[in-house]
Amino acid sequence: MEYSAKMLLNKEERWTKAMKLLLTNLRAVMVQIAVLRPSGM
Repeated sequence: MEYSAKMLLNKEERWTKAMKLLLTNLRAVMVQIAVLRPSGM
């Protein structure tokens, strides 16, 4: 049981890191859109 609990924690940790990277990338894309968007919009 201890091994499966560690595996579950590892999967949750990887998922959390993946979500953090996704949000970081999304923020970078939003910044680029704001910079490239014409000011009249």
